[in-house]
Amino acid sequence: MPLFRYLLLYILLSSAPSVANRYFVAPDGDNNSGDGSSASPWATIDYAVATIPSVGGDTIIVKDGIYNGRNYLTESFERWVVITAENAYYGFRIGTEGDNPPIDNFFIYNNIWSDPTGTMTNRFIDIYGDVDVNSIVLYNNLFWNADGDLPTHGSVLPADDTGRVVADPELEDNRENIILPVWDETLEQFISGNTTVRQEFERLVFAYGAIPVTSPATDGADGTYMPKDDILGSKRDSLPDIGCFEYGGIVHSTFFPKTGAIPQRQPRIRVCADNTIRIRLSTAPGTSVTFQLFTVSGRKVYEKNGINGNFHPPYYCSTLPVIPFAKGLYLGTVLYGTGRFSQILLFH
Repeated sequence: MPLFRYLLLYILLSSAPSVANRYFVAPDGDNNSGDGSSASPWATIDYAVATIPSVGGDTIIVKDGIYNGRNYLTESFERWVVITAENAYYGFRIGTEGDNPPIDNFFIYNNIWSDPTGTMTNRFIDIYGDVDVNSIVLYNNLFWNADGDLPTHGSVLPADDTGRVVADPELEDNRENIILPVWDETLEQFISGNTTVRQEFERLVFAYGAIPVTSPATDGADGTYMPKDDILGSKRDSLPDIGCFEYGGIVHSTFFPKTGAIPQRQPRIRVCADNTIRIRLSTAPGTSVTFQLFTVSGRKVYEKNGINGNFHPPYYCSTLPVIPFAKGLYLGTVLYGTGRFSQILLFH
């Protein structure tokens, strides 16, 4: 249900919530005999959520330790409920449990570790179980903790990265107007206006995972250790970018070629020097073509239906007039027949 998504979002973004009551969960707690206090905690988060008053405004504090099993949170509250760790935790953990095989030769290259609020925990990577910590290699990662120091505690540290970049990746950090991926059953679409999960996924990537051309991550990756495509399926160029997103790439995964005798070529949208837009794709004459333009936050700012163009086999080409929008990144989408593709566009 939608409230669960809002609850998760608030958990992730909240750092210093005001609270009415504090309840505790611990690995050695008991849902039957516990009362939710620090001295007598409950055992699971879902039990705590189901037990606290429905008026909300409280905080559930999760004590350190290993928890097994799953939690299903389905309660609703009149006010926010915050679930938080008792102590600042590690960025992530690498470890083995039970009969897991040993872990060695673990390589972490070309990632972005960014906290624009400057509240990154001081503990970076925790190791437990059968792990060869000396074979864990950090290299060419970008770190940013705003005005805060980078972590100095943990089994592996940013300082161990001999090729590290310490700089602002210039990712979007405004969280005030987030449009969550909530489905509207009445309209049969997401509240953003999108109709598919893939469209919502792309919207969120462009809004919060897309680096600008001015980012120090642009062209900064070591190509020897990079996958050939990015999080959207875009092909990386000869100078790949640090992180999951490749600036200026074509979103290949949303391209569905039409069938027929016409040779298929990768579609393309181009922003020309005068801010006109040129579309090229492989399709048959008479195909209905629509162009849409979205901001990185997912707001549609332009749509042109029934675009007329010239057919020069194997391409359909069309040039749209000047679109007077502010400089910056946009997502252009072309719909044609049963095909669809999107591409990141930069207005100069």
